[in-house]
Order: sequence, then structure tokens, then C-alpha cells
Amino acid sequence: MPTATPDLATKLDNALVQAATILSTFFSQTDATVLLADVFGDQLNLETVQKIISTLGLEGLTALIPLELVAAEVLDGGTAVYVAEANTVYLAEEFLADALPDQLVAALLQQVGYVLDDFANLTDTAGSEGAIFEALVTSF
Repeated sequence: MPTATPDLATKLDNALVQAATILSTFFSQTDATVLLADVFGDQLNLETVQKIISTLGLEGLTALIPLELVAAEVLDGGTAVYVAEANTVYLAEEFLADALPDQLVAALLQQVGYVLDDFANLTDTAGSEGAIFEALVTSF
């Protein structure tokens, strides 16, 4: 497994803080769970969503989605992928190195969307729920 250099580790830490701030702002909305149901459907387990929100607030984003840096070739040239069986987000080290801060934050938020769908939804949401979730939470 590749290890982030200090500069890349700082870049990732900054992106995680920014993503957590965006999520905190979104989840502070009184209608956040209604908006989530619009993304994930009516099979969303709101009790699980509340536990996830609590975890994010107390322990931060990496408590929800453990991150592991890998070479881009492991991801077939992709940037990030959530693997439910491993409960891990794999992030391409090359993407981390090359991405602009906003691109990195967007990728992390998309992975949160996939995690929410996996943890709190009784059925898999059709389409790209990660991208839809990222667009929703960044609109506040």
C-alpha cells in the first residue's frame, strides 16, 4: 500500500476537514433526512442515518469511511471506490497528488454517498447516488 508523503497527508487531511464541514452544514438542515430520502428513496433507514450523523460529529469522516491509498492501477485508472465488503474507500494516490482541493472533496463526498446507501438503505439506489449525494450536500 502506498503511503502519503507529508504534503499529501496534509492535502488529504484538509480535504477531510472540508468534507466534514460540508456534511455538518447539510445535516444541520431541518429537512436533511427528507432530502436524503429524495436521493436514496423511501427505503432509507432514518435511525441508521442518525447514527451515522452522530458518528460523523463525534469521530469525524474517517470513522465512517476508512481510507486506504492504492495505486491507480489497482482501481483500473479510477480515482476512488468504496468497497462494501471491506468497508473501505480506496483512494488512488495519483489522484490525491494531482487533484485540486475541490476535486478531492467532491470525490470524498461521493464516497460518503455510497457508504450511506450501503449502510442505511434497504435496497441499492439506482444510478450514481454518490454524485447525486455530493451535489445535494454541496448546494447548502
